[in-house]
Amino acid sequence: MTAVIQNMFPNRNLENSLGFIHLSRKGITTIDFALILDYMSISVKEIAKILPISERQLLRYDKDKLFRKDLSSQILQVLRLYVKGYEIFGNKANFQKWMNRPSIALGSSTPFDLLDTPFGIQLVKNELGRMEHGVLS
Repeated sequence: MTAVIQNMFPNRNLENSLGFIHLSRKGITTIDFALILDYMSISVKEIAKILPISERQLLRYDKDKLFRKDLSSQILQVLRLYVKGYEIFGNKANFQKWMNRPSIALGSSTPFDLLDTPFGIQLVKNELGRMEHGVLS
């Protein structure tokens, strides 16, 4: 999983959580953000639903703008979740379908709708972990 993300940020050491902490603190750039959205196959409009910033604000960011620490952290957490999901489901299409279907295990919410808080990200991550290990919930 880390190799995919490491390729997006070749000048950063992202082998462990400390690397992600440092990157979050520094802030990802709008160019990084565009690469992340492309990898995740989601639009600015979709990601704005889960970030504490409007679509309009996101679109107005300059190319060299750095995202705030909280935004960078949430974007990176969601990216890590997508990388893991793509690995577990075997492809983007199957994972995208799962992310947008209500799940009984997640209180009948769609996994995507839970990504607006760290608790929701963790809940979806836990569900992916159960699926990876064949544990039905």
